[in-house]
Amino acid sequence: MKHCACLIFGPLFFAMPAASYAFLQPVGADRAMVQSSPVEMLADLLVSPDGLIQSLLNDFEWEVRKKVGEGNDVSPEVTYPGITEAIVRATRNETELILEENLPALRYFVLSLLKKELTLDEVSQAYNFYSSPTGRKLSRAAINGATGSELDEIVQAGTIAALQAMGPEDTDALTRFGNSAVYPKLAALRPKLRQGTSDWVAEVLSREQGRVSQVFLDAIAAHIADLQQKVSE
Repeated sequence: MKHCACLIFGPLFFAMPAASYAFLQPVGADRAMVQSSPVEMLADLLVSPDGLIQSLLNDFEWEVRKKVGEGNDVSPEVTYPGITEAIVRATRNETELILEENLPALRYFVLSLLKKELTLDEVSQAYNFYSSPTGRKLSRAAINGATGSELDEIVQAGTIAALQAMGPEDTDALTRFGNSAVYPKLAALRPKLRQGTSDWVAEVLSREQGRVSQVFLDAIAAHIADLQQKVSE
């Protein structure tokens, strides 16, 4: 969640659940050490709740809608109109809270990797691009367009959306970034960033599965009770 164009979109765009995430540590001490440094600003830009979390939530919502309709000969909507949206709304909101609560761990991983692999000059190059109008437009389009149920499908959709968002005014910025020293470095880091993000998502949602499941069940009960009340009125 192909090659050349994807590297420009923002390394954390390609996030899908995978394995465990036990290597992450609390972020507090490291934040104090690099407060307001260029590498911290780049990490904050890459681990953006408005981008990363919303993309993950879109995929989560797709999965919830599929789950609601599974194993039923008749759609639940026939018996309980509006129940799908009630479930999606409740579980999406709870999942958003969970991801935001756990975001510092992902930020710590990204920050540590950037500090280890990039020079200060390369950090500045990356930050200048991703914070530019072209960089923000590319990343935003890729994230908003990243839809589907399989990794290749998500990559393809995000790539097409990002490319379509580019205009003649973006050519110079894209060319400069493509020729910069940091571009091939980010190409090499992309698999590690993707895997780290994938592992973070998997660990967080696995650990909080009971919490989301309870919200799922509560949403069903509340919606059915609301429908029954309307019938009795």
